[in-house]
Amino acid sequence: MSSRTYIRVATRRTRETGIRAIMVKSYQRFEQAAAFGVIASNANCVWIPASSGNSNGSGPGQLITSALEDVNIWDIKTGDLVSKLSDGLPPGASDARGAKPAECTYLEAHKDTDLLAVGYADGVIKVWDLMSKTVLLNFNGHKAAITLLQFDGTGTRLISGSKDSNIIVWDLVGEVGLHKLRSHKDSITGFWCQGEDWLISTSKDGMIKLWDLKTHQCIETHIAHTGECWGLAVKDDLLITTGTDSQVKIWKLDIENDKMGGKLTEMGIFEKQSKQRGLKIEFITNSSDKTSFFYIQNADKTIETFRIRKEEEIARGLKKREKRLKEKGLTEEEIAKSIKESYSSFILHPFQTIRSLYKIKSASWTTVSSSKLELVLTTSSNTIEYYSIPYEKRDPTSPAPLKTHTIELQGQRTDVRSIDISDDNKLLATASNGSLKIWNIKTHKCIRTFECGYALTNYRWAMVLWNT
Repeated sequence: MSSRTYIRVATRRTRETGIRAIMVKSYQRFEQAAAFGVIASNANCVWIPASSGNSNGSGPGQLITSALEDVNIWDIKTGDLVSKLSDGLPPGASDARGAKPAECTYLEAHKDTDLLAVGYADGVIKVWDLMSKTVLLNFNGHKAAITLLQFDGTGTRLISGSKDSNIIVWDLVGEVGLHKLRSHKDSITGFWCQGEDWLISTSKDGMIKLWDLKTHQCIETHIAHTGECWGLAVKDDLLITTGTDSQVKIWKLDIENDKMGGKLTEMGIFEKQSKQRGLKIEFITNSSDKTSFFYIQNADKTIETFRIRKEEEIARGLKKREKRLKEKGLTEEEIAKSIKESYSSFILHPFQTIRSLYKIKSASWTTVSSSKLELVLTTSSNTIEYYSIPYEKRDPTSPAPLKTHTIELQGQRTDVRSIDISDDNKLLATASNGSLKIWNIKTHKCIRTFECGYALTNYRWAMVLWNT
């Protein structure tokens, strides 16, 4: 998000400096009092179901987003800011720390507790209690920005990945780092953990690695993609990775296989629609009929969704394909080779593609039922969008995704070009390309929005071009 799409309010304060206790000079300076107008900045988003203790119990739930160095919690249905998590004094304050507060880079919530782990650009990790809105733990072990966080099933351990290429396993009970995994040569882009025994990780160095957490050693290394590897997701024995282009790889995971290099096997490759790299992969399963779906968030304005075919569907498809190839007169070896090359098409079925008006920053599944899938995303235009994808078991191809909720009033879509304060210092007006907003300075809420043309500004005047 551009740093000019939000508003910072400063207050003036007098300080005194002394030189050998002889001369005293008073001067005034501005200190930041608040920053607002940020709906979602650069980190990922985390969805909280309506049934959770931190939610109000109705509607599509709440969404946790980053807001520069703070964390916002939004009510998706009403579009209201429920709460803001802020730790420390605003930057620029005379009694604040000297370094600029680091921006949030990754968020991770534990589904069975009220814990929220937040990673920052300076490598710090803070664990928040969502009920009390306080920081419980602080971890300092990385030298660069946090790129990934994941709780274990019990919520007693936290795994972190960073741009420094290291992975650290943290003990939340003992409040210490247990061990550091060093083998990758670039930023960590994905990992998956199975209990306390195994960990699979990917990195921008293009490698996928399998770790034995008992010995803290990497036991398998494979070339995931010829360039950078950007995404990783696991569902049962199916593992999927994405690279820098439209290529997506399917792997078979067999932890019980003791053969050298046999726990992770490449099964096939398929091409997604978008030519941009896939940034994130996430699975979701319908509990009623056990149908699984996953999406690939691309580095553009699209999210592609897929359905995982069930075993009986795959068996029928393979049988029909083998029959057609035999009718063409192919040998057994040619048939086996042809089936292996197209195996991914038997497993995956392209479902629907979500197309936003803006570049997508992050996404998350929310709910799935026998009639629809629901997904929420944040965009580069400082907005939150909630989509519903109609789904019927007998006809999984059907109507296009429907955008049901949008959170956009509490922030500008584009750069703020003009700003002015009312004479009584109660209202603030900001203008950008397409909108003029009136803010309450005390509550930091947008109270009115006007559609307009392009706003221009200068030292002594501002002009807004209105469409007529």
